[in-house]
Amino acid sequence: MKNEYDNLKEAISILKKRKKIERALINEHFHDLVESIKPVNLIKGLFNSFTSDAEGKNSIVDNLMGIATGYLSKKVLVGGSHNLFKKALGFILQFGVQKAVVSNSDVIKDYASSIFNNLVSKKAKTEIIH
Repeated sequence: MKNEYDNLKEAISILKKRKKIERALINEHFHDLVESIKPVNLIKGLFNSFTSDAEGKNSIVDNLMGIATGYLSKKVLVGGSHNLFKKALGFILQFGVQKAVVSNSDVIKDYASSIFNNLVSKKAKTEIIH
C-alpha cells in the first residue's frame, strides 16, 4: 500500500516527464516557425502555391501584393531605425500585414476595382458635361 510520500514522488516524476515532452514540442514548433519565416522558404512557399494552385496567376499576384504591402508597412513604421525592438516589431508587422492582405485579397481587389470604376465613371461624366 502506497503512502502519501510515494504518491507525491510518482506525481512529481510524471510532471517532470510531461514538462520534458512539452519543452521538446515547443522547441520543435519554434524551430519550424523560424524555418518557415526565412526568406528562402517564403519564396519557395510562394512558388509552391503558384504551381499547386489551379488559379496560380491569382495566387502569385495575391502573394506579391501581400509581400509589397507588408514591406511598405514595415518601412513606414521602422524606416531606417537601428533600434532592435523597432526592427522586430516591424518584422512582425510586415508578416501580419502580408498574411492579412493575402487572406483578404479578393475583398481588397473588389474594393480597389470599385474605387477605380467610380473614378473612371466620374471622369467620363465630367467629360460629357464639358
